[in-house]
Amino acid sequence: YDTTFINSTIDRSAEAIKTAIANAQEVTHIGYGKAKVEKVASNRRILGPDGNVAIIRWSKTSDSAAIAAPEGLIDPWLRSVSFWHYDDPLVNLNYYTTHPMSHYGKGDVSSDFVGIAREAQQQQLGFTQIYFSGAGGNITAGKYNDGSPERRYILADRVEKAMKQAWDAGTKIPVHASDLKWRSSTLTLPLGEHLIRTELVKTLESTGADSLQRFTAAKHLAWLNRTEAGHPVTISSLNIKNVWLLHLPGELFVEYQLAAQKLRSDDFVCTAAYGEYGPGYVCTEIAYSQGGYESSNRASRVSPQVESVLMKSIKEVLQP
Repeated sequence: YDTTFINSTIDRSAEAIKTAIANAQEVTHIGYGKAKVEKVASNRRILGPDGNVAIIRWSKTSDSAAIAAPEGLIDPWLRSVSFWHYDDPLVNLNYYTTHPMSHYGKGDVSSDFVGIAREAQQQQLGFTQIYFSGAGGNITAGKYNDGSPERRYILADRVEKAMKQAWDAGTKIPVHASDLKWRSSTLTLPLGEHLIRTELVKTLESTGADSLQRFTAAKHLAWLNRTEAGHPVTISSLNIKNVWLLHLPGELFVEYQLAAQKLRSDDFVCTAAYGEYGPGYVCTEIAYSQGGYESSNRASRVSPQVESVLMKSIKEVLQP
């Protein structure tokens, strides 16, 4: 990690927030709409007849069995929420759920196909568009993506189409300050049993361990230290009339997002995950017994009991 760059990013973000507050604009209306995204998302955990993970569908794949397998459990809807000053749109938030990656591993950093879609939407509409990744820990574009550069733009076009449809289908309603409610819940996520301090330190100090083993041990130890020091995880919701913006931690499974929607089935619920990445993958309880990458000791730093703990807090912040 480039610590100097990270600290600089934090400082620049803080300055941007100060500037934004000084130039705050009154919001008189919000809009919301949704549209289905066709042939982008697919569940990456393909179970075999025994109920365990038989195939992992990565964000890019050439595996014919992974490509042929059904999409599986996903949330196909792209949701948008816009803030207005009377007839003037100020900003539009777009929420969609998949790993936002098409090709990777070459050392470059970009906003990938979701960023291309967002930028195209912004150019077309002429005001700020923001993109949030939902609970896509077990969701990728692997069924529809072979990792070629050309495929990135095909995926981007499909997401952009849904962004436009969601915007066109939007409903706009007046709002007042009294309609706005923030709710938050602090919690401690249960630590995975594989986070054993003496073993992690041993790996870090081992001259025989490779860079990936030491890097993984460092991440595990950092999360163990933070948790045992009492640093909580915060989840929150912003509720404006029938619109709920839910903010959740970790590389979360889509099941949590779908469960949140069921809790408020008559309302418009948008989920942004990855708010605190310290725990890594946050799977469902059953997933920890099914194998696969996401629930492995390398990828997840929480225990199977995380589902009951996290769902309790999700219910708290979605209470009216």
